[in-house]
Amino acid sequence: MPRVALVTGANGGIGRVLVARFEEAGIAVAALDLDPSVGALASDVDGARVHPIVVDLTDVAAIEDALGEVADVLGPVDVLVNNAGVMHKKA
Repeated sequence: MPRVALVTGANGGIGRVLVARFEEAGIAVAALDLDPSVGALASDVDGARVHPIVVDLTDVAAIEDALGEVADVLGPVDVLVNNAGVMHKKA
């Protein structure tokens, strides 16, 4: 069973790079993001699977559901990257 990384904010610039690098290293990735277009990251190449999950990280129940899905689909998480964030622009 491959190692598993969980990346929050997976659909942003840094998140996409992290997902790609983990995948290149043969590590399965749970790619979590609020943006539904995170689904475009889905892949399964040489056992390095990217499993996207749309989740609101401000919703505890949604997080618990997402973590259960990660465990069921990919297995236990070995690496956690808390990359999600919000940028507020001032006028």
